[in-house]
Amino acid sequence: GLRNRGKFVRIDGSLAPKRNSKRPVVGMELEFPKSQLRRLVKDALNNAPETCKDAAGTVPERLKRMQELNVNKETMQAFSESTKIFIHYVTYLANEYTRESKRSTIAGGDVLKALEHLGLKEMDPLFVGKLERWKRERASKQMDKNEAH
Repeated sequence: GLRNRGKFVRIDGSLAPKRNSKRPVVGMELEFPKSQLRRLVKDALNNAPETCKDAAGTVPERLKRMQELNVNKETMQAFSESTKIFIHYVTYLANEYTRESKRSTIAGGDVLKALEHLGLKEMDPLFVGKLERWKRERASKQMDKNEAH
């Protein structure tokens, strides 16, 4: 069969058109690569006990058992659809904050405001940390590129 590693795939199973295609890509008809989504779900199950410790610093027994769970095909499809909807909604909200600021480019802060709007304020440190790490990596790559010239 055809391997679609790292490429977006339409719900009907066909590959999304390349960027230079005349047909626009409609976001809701795209799916994340199944292998990457499965990896994210498994990672979340494996790391949930560490991120959900109670006030005493212990992991509840029911969360320890999460690591032993399997995820079926129907559940992965539900995660895929939920992920698409979530990204579209966060993007819509972030775009609204961008427009309110009379800018034309969505910034990381706009995404953080959108997540706060959705009641995910407690996750700010996680998102801010990832955003800062991305900025550092980007700056480092740029410095390496400048030094090479």
